[in-house]
Amino acid sequence: MVNDWLESDGPSSDLYVLRARLHKHLNQTSPCYQDVKSALELNPSCPKAGALLQQLQEASEQARKKAAERLLSGQLPEALQMINIALESSPENPRLYLFRGTLYRLLQDFTAAIEDLVQAMEQKEDDMAEEEREVRDSSDGHSSLQDEVQSQLVLTYNDFAVQCFTKGLYAEATLLLNKAIEEEKDQAFLYLHRGDCFFKQGEWSFALLDYKQAEEMMQPDDAAVRLRLAVTFNTLGSFCFEDGCFQEASEMFSLAIKYNPSAGRYYESRSKAYRKVLNFEEARKDLIRLLVLDPTNEELPPLLMSLFPGHSESEVLSSPAAHAVKDQLMETIQACSSSSDQQGSVK
Repeated sequence: MVNDWLESDGPSSDLYVLRARLHKHLNQTSPCYQDVKSALELNPSCPKAGALLQQLQEASEQARKKAAERLLSGQLPEALQMINIALESSPENPRLYLFRGTLYRLLQDFTAAIEDLVQAMEQKEDDMAEEEREVRDSSDGHSSLQDEVQSQLVLTYNDFAVQCFTKGLYAEATLLLNKAIEEEKDQAFLYLHRGDCFFKQGEWSFALLDYKQAEEMMQPDDAAVRLRLAVTFNTLGSFCFEDGCFQEASEMFSLAIKYNPSAGRYYESRSKAYRKVLNFEEARKDLIRLLVLDPTNEELPPLLMSLFPGHSESEVLSSPAAHAVKDQLMETIQACSSSSDQQGSVK
């Protein structure tokens, strides 16, 4: 009947309020809200519409609080149900989209999370009720809604990228991390993850650039950065060696050793590169380091015959020169380990 009246008599705030009440009695929250908004557009001072809107906002806030309680207790699906109820009563509140987007991210429904977070970003804070803004300002301090949404959006892109990475979808993961970095350029872990994607795709130069960017933003002795840089430089050194660029290869292996001085295979590779450029003194020192770090390495016998002909491993290691190399190696490894441990404890 009310629908007929609206068609025959034309829209009015009283008819919208009447239909909104009917929707409310029928537990049809979304159309109830839309009718209340229509009534207020026609008559912003309509007391009945204002009272209904207040009731809807209170119901939304109660559902939001229940959703927060479920979230804190780890009941994510139940929290999602409650926040959906809250959104029915207040579908233009960007903070509710932020809440639900965060829930979707935790549930690993990343597509839905991105949609909600973008929706929250697009909603204008001016459209929020004054009471909602006061709650926001008092509870968030200096954190604005846009900052929170942006932070969650970056985390969602990153988590989605990690999921793609674990499935071998490296190109897709790279695109997601590109979006994350567009939103937030000051997060080192994003560059680390994108560097991993580039590395898996054989884009060594891009991987190196991202790892170096992360190194500049993180503690210089961060183990995550150091190990990635070491592996990348070792990989580049191997390619140089295969291409016959032995001097460049030795330089790359030296950089790999700089970031991870305890990896015996790096000394093996550099020793071979030094031997190719006829730097036998450094090649012998690297062989000694390899004997110390990886005495069971299958490449040792031929290297030993080439660099120390007629001498056994024990004879080589017992020489004064070997003792000096070993002491210097242990000091380097200890210094690297100490700085990494100290940095890790600070974290």
